[in-house]
Amino acid sequence: MDKQLIYDVGMCDGSDTAHYLSKGFRVVSIEANPVLAERGKRLFNAAIKSGQLTILNIGIAERTGQMPFYVNERRAEWSSFVKEIGCRDGTPCHSITVNCNRMEDVLKEYGVPYYLKIDIEGHDHLCLLGISPSDPPPYLSCEAVHPEWLDILKDKGYQKFKLINQADGFKAVDLSRERLAFRDTFLKVSNGIKKRWQKRFAVKYPYNSSGPFAEETDGEWKSHEEIRQLLIDFETGNHGGRINQVSWFDFHAWVG
Repeated sequence: MDKQLIYDVGMCDGSDTAHYLSKGFRVVSIEANPVLAERGKRLFNAAIKSGQLTILNIGIAERTGQMPFYVNERRAEWSSFVKEIGCRDGTPCHSITVNCNRMEDVLKEYGVPYYLKIDIEGHDHLCLLGISPSDPPPYLSCEAVHPEWLDILKDKGYQKFKLINQADGFKAVDLSRERLAFRDTFLKVSNGIKKRWQKRFAVKYPYNSSGPFAEETDGEWKSHEEIRQLLIDFETGNHGGRINQVSWFDFHAWVG
């Protein structure tokens, strides 16, 4: 494991890559969309030349080869190898062919990082499956889509977890707070303000970024069972409230 290395799997607009570089880490950024990959190479040209950054224009898949990738024409961050995800909500999209590699092969070539950030719309679990239980990255984050992804992380050696609400200031999920029905309207308004604000002023964690990582994340580390049940209770409304429709969530994991 390389303590100075971070992976940004799903670079998108480069917000996370910029943050990791600013903290002095070497970064391997992975982006399937060739337009965004080329934009990143122009934006981070100095870091690439210095050797601090490597950008890989590939997708992460079950096997090496080429696969159709569905580029969302309205929201680039929704693009996916899964058509139903890439073209969600009736938004316009088109298909391109992208070169893919397995996560285990990427880790072997570029090294095991201190922190592995994953956000690739439907293929996060393929990254998780590529981790070696004998040498996992100490810290990791991925989208909190399925409780089963927590099970994969547990099998890979992770012992401590958090469930972070990305749309609510990167705060740990608190059922007593989330149950308030007015929060849907509140978050829509506040996040709209954030998106407009960051177009004019620099912000530490832009609206679409993955936010803080490792020990900088909000809340206490909890067990696999606690976070798994927390996600299930939240999604099913067992806390007496309703799902916040404008939120999205990440699992953060630590080997402990």
